[in-house]
This record gives sequence, structure tokens and C-alpha cells, in this order.
Amino acid sequence: MSFGLPPALFAAAFPFHFVLDDALRIVQAGSVLQRLCPQAVGREFGETFEIQRPHVPAGFRELSAEPHAIFSLTVRESGLQLKGQILHSPEERVLLFLGSPTLIDIRQLNTHGLTLNDFAARDSTISLHSLLQTKDTALKEADRKSTRLNSSHSSVSRMPSS
Repeated sequence: MSFGLPPALFAAAFPFHFVLDDALRIVQAGSVLQRLCPQAVGREFGETFEIQRPHVPAGFRELSAEPHAIFSLTVRESGLQLKGQILHSPEERVLLFLGSPTLIDIRQLNTHGLTLNDFAARDSTISLHSLLQTKDTALKEADRKSTRLNSSHSSVSRMPSS
């Protein structure tokens, strides 16, 4: 038995995906990617994205020859970074990008018009953001405590000795 995902289920699982035909035209895009790049479908890959890594030409054959590479792409319109895999479907003669945004700071969500609900539930980006928020909170608290400790230490150092 073989199972294929219906389009709506596929789009929910991969909201940042896109599909390229053999002329490198974007023929399909996930709902969130379409919201962020409303003109993407129908455009050429190079008009919408710039390949940061790996350093390969943006040709169908070259992209399909890298099934195990992690691609880092930049959305030209917004600067949003996407990281994922490009898979070749020889039967359909298409390339499929499966990935999600690479965000270093939780504030980048707002910068790019994203919310945590834009990510698939299985996407580790949500966990990473939670971890980053916890780290930021801990660093701010450590900085406050360090400032208080230094202030206390300065006060003690200025006290006259007996």
C-alpha cells in the first residue's frame, strides 16, 4: 500500500515548502511562504531566492544532484533566511524544498511577520525559540545580579578599615 499526502495536509505539514518545475519556476508554495511572498508562484527561483549554501549554480540538474545537502536560502524581498532540503522527484520532474526559517532571535518573528502558529507543530524552530527566550531571560537576570554584586562590592571596598 502506498500513501500520498493530500495537498491540504501537505501544506499544513510544510508551510514553508515550495516546488520548482524543470524550468525552475515556482509552481507551488506553502501557505505561509505564499503570505510572505505573494508573487512567488509563477516566478523563477532566482527572482525570489538567493542560494547562500551550498555554493552551487541555481540549475535544475545542479540542485537535484544535492539530495543530502542542507540549503540556506535568502528570500530576496524580505531577507528571511530559510534552511532545508531540496528533493528531486524524477517522475514529476520537479524539485521540492522542505524547510523553515532560520531565526537567531525571537524578535525576528515580528520583523518577518511571523508567529509561532505559522510553524508546523513538529518544527523544532518552536522549541528553539522557547530555549532562546529562556536563555535571554537567564542572561538578563544574571546581568542584574552581577550589577548588584559589583555595586555591593564597591560599597564594601570604600568602607574605612578598622
